[in-house]
Amino acid sequence: MNRIAMPALGGALLAAGSAQAQDNGMSGGVRCVITMTQLLNNPAYKEMAGVATFYFVGRIEGRDPAFDLTKAMRREIGNMSPRDYSPEAKRCDEALAARNTALKATGGSLQPRGVGR
Repeated sequence: MNRIAMPALGGALLAAGSAQAQDNGMSGGVRCVITMTQLLNNPAYKEMAGVATFYFVGRIEGRDPAFDLTKAMRREIGNMSPRDYSPEAKRCDEALAARNTALKATGGSLQPRGVGR
């Protein structure tokens, strides 16, 4: 291979690998955002879904502030069927509950001095 083609090929492979790694690490969170935004339409779940949507969006942005969430949501919606929403809601709820439990486990140890006394 000539010297010009080699860097171009390397750059293309690096870009493809980077996009795949980015997608693999984010698709679960993206699916949660999609599922929670669907639950916002149901009054029984609206408050919980709103909190969960902010949590998962924040988690995605915390991992990669440059991540294109809109583009990822459009792509992922195409991969989801109506049967996917219930198991996704359960998975996402369990992830959120685990984080909530971990936060509660810290107890008052993170409370600033002089507050609540």
